[in-house]
Amino acid sequence: MSYFNRDFFTSSDTNPPLITVSARTYLTISNRVEFDTQDIHYEAHPDPANNLIGLHSFANFSHPLARTHKYLKLYFDKTIESGSYSVSDPDFPFDLFHYVELGTKGDGSAGILYEPTTGTVTVEVIEVSPEKLHYQINYDFKASGNFNEDLTISGESTFIVMLRKTY
Repeated sequence: MSYFNRDFFTSSDTNPPLITVSARTYLTISNRVEFDTQDIHYEAHPDPANNLIGLHSFANFSHPLARTHKYLKLYFDKTIESGSYSVSDPDFPFDLFHYVELGTKGDGSAGILYEPTTGTVTVEVIEVSPEKLHYQINYDFKASGNFNEDLTISGESTFIVMLRKTY
């Protein structure tokens, strides 16, 4: 699925490409059931000079208005280099990297944001071209939440984004 945030990730191109996503994220998370999803949302910056992309893996997300779900959210430069990166390194190449759990609270919802504290993220760049973005990303990190709960998260994502010109 492809979604564009109207505030930041909209395209001014009069003939934007058709974007399709073939992806899967599988995570094991301490004290949680497995996180296994193909519900991946892709975002791209509208300025062609800006290479920032967003990939969001959603689980327990059966409806856009659902108040309980969880997701892994990544923003990074699409020209990221293959390598193993420490989540605590000041040069960590992800502009945004966190795991979130949303739940019901009264008549609304509230979230728990888990920020990585230790561990590694390994990126394998398979292809970056005007027609295709293909990454294999492996995770092995600990994250701390805003209720003083730490999670151990490991797993992998395969992201294939196809960008096709339409006429």
